[in-house]
Amino acid sequence: MSIKEKVVQMEKVVKSFGSKEVLAGIDLTIEKGRIVGLLGSNGVGKSTLLRHIIGLYLPNSGRVTTLGTDAGKLTAKELARIGYVHQEGELIDWMTVRQLLDYVRTYYQSWNMELQDRFVQDYDISLKARVGSLSPGQRQIVSILTATAFGPELLILDEPTSALDPIARGKFLDFLLELIQDESRTIVISSHILSDVEKVIDHVLIMGKGGILRDCGFDELREE
Repeated sequence: MSIKEKVVQMEKVVKSFGSKEVLAGIDLTIEKGRIVGLLGSNGVGKSTLLRHIIGLYLPNSGRVTTLGTDAGKLTAKELARIGYVHQEGELIDWMTVRQLLDYVRTYYQSWNMELQDRFVQDYDISLKARVGSLSPGQRQIVSILTATAFGPELLILDEPTSALDPIARGKFLDFLLELIQDESRTIVISSHILSDVEKVIDHVLIMGKGGILRDCGFDELREE
C-alpha cells in the first residue's frame, strides 16, 4: 500500500481564549485526496480548528503543519494552493460583485471563467450589485466561488451551507460531487448536520469537549 501525502497534520494542539480551552491536545492527520467531514455541535471548536490549518490562529502549544509547512509560516506560494470559505462569508462589502471577482481573479492564472459564469447564472447573482447588499445566501455563494474558481489543492469549507436555502444547498452539494472527481484535491467541510455532507465525504472527524471523539472512514461510521 502506498503512503499518502499528509496535507494537514496536527500534533498535541492546544488553543485557549482567556480561561476557556477550545482545543485540548488535538492530534489528527488529513491525507491528500480525502474528503473529510468535520462534525460536531455548534461551539465545540470546529471553526477554531480550521483556522489553525491556514494560520489564522496559532496554537498555545503543539504544532500544525499544512502542505508541508508550519501553518504559522505559510507563504503566498502555499496560500495560493488553499481555498477557504469562512462561515460568515466575509467579503469586501463596498465592491460590486464584478469588481470583487475581477480583483480576486488577478491573483490566479488558473481562474475558471466558465465556473464563474455558471455560478452567476445558476444562483442568479447580479454582477452590478454591491457585495454588502447581497442576501446571506448570495454572499455565501460568492464566497464559495472565490474559494473554488482557481482550483485549490486544499479546500476548507466552514459551515458552507448554513446560509443557503434548500434549493441552493442541493445545487452546492451537486457541485461538491463534481469537485471530488479530482482525486488530487483534498476537501475539509465542517457541519453540525450530517445529512448536509454525507453524500460527499469519505472520512469523518467528530469533535466534542475540545477533542476528536471519532476519526474514521465514513463507511465504518455508517456501519456502527
